[in-house]
Amino acid sequence: GIRSGQILPEGLMPTFTGPDMSAGIKSVGKHVFADLIDKPVRFLEVGVYEGRSALWLLENILTHPLSRYSGVDNWKGDHLAAKVRAVDNLSELYWKRITITHEDSKTLLPQLSPDTFDGIHIDGCHSYGGAHEDIRNAWPLLKSGGVILCDDYLREDYGVAKAVHEFLAGLTVVKDYRITYCDYSIAWRKT
Repeated sequence: GIRSGQILPEGLMPTFTGPDMSAGIKSVGKHVFADLIDKPVRFLEVGVYEGRSALWLLENILTHPLSRYSGVDNWKGDHLAAKVRAVDNLSELYWKRITITHEDSKTLLPQLSPDTFDGIHIDGCHSYGGAHEDIRNAWPLLKSGGVILCDDYLREDYGVAKAVHEFLAGLTVVKDYRITYCDYSIAWRKT
């Protein structure tokens, strides 16, 4: 997790115990979010878990000192321990540049200001209904030219693909978006 060459004080190594669920963003993030690197941008992530993808984003994409990361997760049940690890993993190194909110995304996202974020990573609820609601609520938050990346698009046992297809088909003007990546994850730019 720590960028090579970065010197950290003793005890500041991130602690991850759960499975690495950040493979999607790690494999395509530099391609999808290349235009955000070294610029003062705002980024939203829905689904933080232990903070692996957040840490990767902060180290590889949100590299400008004025870039800001906002994460939202509704850690419940056996995921509550992951919240503690996420806060520890991120706040030790990036506490001035992050905001982590423990709330349900379907409640929080509609309260946020439109045209706020340059990039959004959706990796929260993977059910059709949950993914569709996250996408629908995140879309107005994305600035023109910004990119949304949805993870687990090709997982057949999840509802992400159906949610993405239905959302994009429901946009009133097809020219409102351009798909920039499609494989296990899918990304599209707001035009």
